Amino acid sequence: MRRNRVSDRLAHRRATSGVLGLSALALVSACGGGGGGDGGGDPTPPPPRESDTAMIVTSDFQSGAYSTIPLDAPTAISRNVGSAHADAVGRNVGGSFYVINRLGGDNVQALDANFGTVWQCSLGNGANPHDIVIVAADKGYVSLYDGGIAVIDPSTGADCDGFVRSTIDLSSFADADGLAETDQMAVVGDRLYVTLQRLDRDQFFAPTEASFLAVIDTETDEFVDVNPATPAIDAITLTGTNPFSETKGLTVRSGKIVIAEIGSFGVLDGGIETIDVATNTPEGFFVTEEELGGDITDFVIVSDTRGYAIVADASFNNSLIRFDPSRGDVLAVLTTTSSFLPDIEYDAERGRLLLATRDFLAPGIRIFSSNDEEITTEPIDTGLPPVNIVLP
Repeated sequence: MRRNRVSDRLAHRRATSGVLGLSALALVSACGGGGGGDGGGDPTPPPPRESDTAMIVTSDFQSGAYSTIPLDAPTAISRNVGSAHADAVGRNVGGSFYVINRLGGDNVQALDANFGTVWQCSLGNGANPHDIVIVAADKGYVSLYDGGIAVIDPSTGADCDGFVRSTIDLSSFADADGLAETDQMAVVGDRLYVTLQRLDRDQFFAPTEASFLAVIDTETDEFVDVNPATPAIDAITLTGTNPFSETKGLTVRSGKIVIAEIGSFGVLDGGIETIDVATNTPEGFFVTEEELGGDITDFVIVSDTRGYAIVADASFNNSLIRFDPSRGDVLAVLTTTSSFLPDIEYDAERGRLLLATRDFLAPGIRIFSSNDEEITTEPIDTGLPPVNIVLP
């Protein structure tokens, strides 16, 4: 069983970085690339929802689905409400839910208030979409891990007519393998920020000398040059490499972007830093992997003195910890397991922390109270093992 747990973690890391094993590739072919266009529904974006229901994207890396969980009565979960690709994540954008079907699915699903599919539109075979943001009723962006950024029209209908409006080329920021690994995004004001991991695919996706945060004007779709003193158009150079926390998109807090940069797996060379969007400058790590005791694979910041992180040690043991962002101190270890913990989310309204666990025997959702005590007596069964949690 230990071997299966390690294999599960490695498969997830391959999938989220766009690298699939041979068995997964065979399944991708069976699922069909490109997807999309069969969802039905009115030709409008899904309406904002006011319910207190979260969505859990699930996968066994052979098939995928999503379940829904009422936060006031989480054991009343509805499993396998809809289908998703084996490599997928969910997003809540302005109250509307989306499923991003990644490598081999290469499409985005928009969901209505009842979690039905409004549209499911392709980004093109091999595009490998990773994140989505919406800036207007008829305009949004999808990051393409194996390409640039697709400018989309989310008001499309089931026929997906006019869904891809244009593409923003990011090849000028690529490393030697020709790809920038376009990943997570956030919009602050009229600026789109997108992480460029810049991993060397010829060296098994090893980090290169620098990772970037590109800045784009959402009015013109042109790059913002963060350093006009040089002849090139510059992006923000991050303090560390390999910005990773892919299950939630970029975090924006107090007008700053917060990014976890994992560096090389198994090496304590990363941390979490803030980016000042007023000056487009990195502010350095406010907490390091060395201080937290492992690779930072996910995090949430609750307050200036309270944060949570999932850290993985060199033996692949995962721990959920509470730390003080102002000092870098580990304040508590809520759980440690040899199982893979892919996601944490903080439900601020209820003061609860939701943890996804892919334990081989009992995968599901664990919930912790505001005093870090576990509320669940056993993980809430999500059907297939959980990949990420999308709060309303």
